[in-house]
Amino acid sequence: MAHESLTHLPKIINIKIIFLNTTMPDIIILCAKFAMGKAVFDLHFTDLEKELPLRYKFIRWPNMGWWIIHLILISLVYAIGVIYL
Repeated sequence: MAHESLTHLPKIINIKIIFLNTTMPDIIILCAKFAMGKAVFDLHFTDLEKELPLRYKFIRWPNMGWWIIHLILISLVYAIGVIYL
């Protein structure tokens, strides 16, 4: 989404154009929905990881580290595809 709107930016850029002519509002809404969903998910599944040692908690699935790692990897694959294709 962001790549499509950034490649078709108008020559004059200001705040109004960024929020009305790009996908920035959509990205902000999706990030807010993700944060709320993550909070509800964490409240529901906090008892699952009490037995795990601290060193495994960050990269296991219900934690934010899992999402960050996948965001980085998916962004990397997308960037490689844009560069080489």
